[in-house]
Amino acid sequence: MKILCLEDAEANARELREIAQDSLGSADIEFVVVKSVIAAKEKVDQVAFDIALIDIVVPMREGERERKDGGIKFLDHIVSSPRAKRPRYVIGMTSDKETFAEASLKFGALLFQLIERVSGSDEWRSGLEHFFEYVAQLDRDPQQLRSPAGRVSMAVICALENPELEGVRQSFGISWTAISNENDPNSYLAGSLKAASGDHRILLVAAHEQGMSAAAALAAKIVVLYQPAVVAMTGIAAGLVKNAKLGDILIAEQTWDYTTGKLVTTDSEQVSLQPENRAVRCDPVIVDQVRRLSADRALLDAIKREFPAETPKHALSAYVGPIASGGAVVENQEIIKGVKTRDRKTIGLDMESHGIAVATRYAYTPATRFLIVKSVVDFGCPPKQNRWQPYASYTSASFLRSWATTYL
Repeated sequence: MKILCLEDAEANARELREIAQDSLGSADIEFVVVKSVIAAKEKVDQVAFDIALIDIVVPMREGERERKDGGIKFLDHIVSSPRAKRPRYVIGMTSDKETFAEASLKFGALLFQLIERVSGSDEWRSGLEHFFEYVAQLDRDPQQLRSPAGRVSMAVICALENPELEGVRQSFGISWTAISNENDPNSYLAGSLKAASGDHRILLVAAHEQGMSAAAALAAKIVVLYQPAVVAMTGIAAGLVKNAKLGDILIAEQTWDYTTGKLVTTDSEQVSLQPENRAVRCDPVIVDQVRRLSADRALLDAIKREFPAETPKHALSAYVGPIASGGAVVENQEIIKGVKTRDRKTIGLDMESHGIAVATRYAYTPATRFLIVKSVVDFGCPPKQNRWQPYASYTSASFLRSWATTYL
């Protein structure tokens, strides 16, 4: 369990850490202390915490004077900023009576708990202990829609066990543990990935079948059970972008379903689709991050170099743009032309991406974002071949790993 503590007084932070460790067990928690509002914002933008403990009277920057509304500024960031990875629970606290009265209005309006730390009284401490014990019980209770592995930072979904899921296992280079849930037909792998912001628990799973429906159902279930900050998908796709080559990486700036619309009969008795484009856009912060990585020549060269089998002769490239999804494998140049006519900037075609995007868009938690990374194995027209599927699965997974270790 990850706990963020905004507290500039070392003695108070130490006491809060001891309460958490005594209630939850020191081996079960990661307790992060920050001493300023700016530092707290940076942390919550990078890491999905389970609990945020917020002292109200804190400085904006370390070394500056305390502000009576410092904690409120941080609370506003948690609630309003699209960059914030919102904690599951938020608790405010202060020992100043006047500040407590003023902050109560803000916390009460959001239905968050505010504790008055009264000097000489253990009542506030007892209440916090009961809260930690309650949260721990929820995480242990199988009836509370919690998985045995607990919350994860990122869930990676693949449409195929082989070569896509195997590509993730090969490129991530971490140990995986098999986990399962009662009455859940899917089996999962869980592992710990070291990133710039710390260790992150990663979930990996392959869908039972290809297509948007299966991908959307699996993504929605994972959001409920594991509450990931990001649902990602790697694997293979058809390349539509000009100059794309086999194995090149495609990252979805947005996704759309090229089969939606209205089927009508034309005057010549032909069935025609009147299209209706509805795109789901990727989080703009993630888009900016992947654009930077896609321009990193050293990174792309390293991904190709580290693949342990045959690689194409050309250099590896990466493209960011729309990815279109449909319900069938495409081996028809006319369909490709139709997709490009509807959106000339579309860079790739697959069967699942839009399902993942829609599932996260309408998930019950707005904190879940999506990231689609696919690589080119064909161009949607004959002849199709499987020769470069393992390489493409590896390049897409390696790019995702680079993003996760840098930005997760």
